[in-house]
Amino acid sequence: IPNTHNFFLFYIIAELWPNVVFALLFWQFVNNITTVEESKRFYPLFGLLSQTGIYLAGQFLENLSNINDYVTNKFALQSSFHTLSMPTLSV
Repeated sequence: IPNTHNFFLFYIIAELWPNVVFALLFWQFVNNITTVEESKRFYPLFGLLSQTGIYLAGQFLENLSNINDYVTNKFALQSSFHTLSMPTLSV
C-alpha cells in the first residue's frame, strides 16, 4: 500500500510538469526581450493577459461543447452512434 503513494505523486507531478515548464519558458522569453525598465511597466499587463486568456479559453471550450450537443441533437447523431457502435462491441 505505501507504494501506491509513489504512483499517485508521480502522476500528479507528471500532469503538472508541462504547465510549470511552459510558464517557465514564457517568463524566460519575456525576460529575454524586455529590459528592467520595460519589465516594470509590462509584467502586470502580461499577467493580466495570461489570466484573461485562461478565462477566455474556458469559455470557448464550454461554448464548443454546447455546439457539439446542439449538432448531436439536431441531426440525431447520438442514436446513429449507438447503432454503429453495437457491431463494434460484439466483435
